[in-house]
Amino acid sequence: MRTQVRRFMSKKAKALIVVAAALFLALAGMATYFLIYYRIVHVPTGGMANTIIPGDRVLCRMHLGEIKRGDIVIFKLPTNPKVIYVKRVIGLPGETIQVKGHRVFVNGKAMMIVDSTAKGTEGRSFKSLE
Repeated sequence: MRTQVRRFMSKKAKALIVVAAALFLALAGMATYFLIYYRIVHVPTGGMANTIIPGDRVLCRMHLGEIKRGDIVIFKLPTNPKVIYVKRVIGLPGETIQVKGHRVFVNGKAMMIVDSTAKGTEGRSFKSLE
């Protein structure tokens, strides 16, 4: 008489477990990536009005590298690290910034904010008026 050995799990059940484990690992990896490289920041003030409204929550990508004029940056003030600031870069190291009325001058040259959303791209940049 032949004895039959019962399988503990069918091939379909094993395949389902492998797929579920792969899906779980992929989601865990994506969540870890998100937690390391992204932050959700609450904007408390109107310093970025017309671009970011007070009370908005902004998804920010953490980036270590060169900062360019026109970039939006988030930072904490060393004297009060509980407050997060969201600002646009208008000056770079070594430049002199002056604000006269509603005009911004970089190294003595008047700057104008150019809204590039009309061109189909996103964001604003600064151009010299001279």
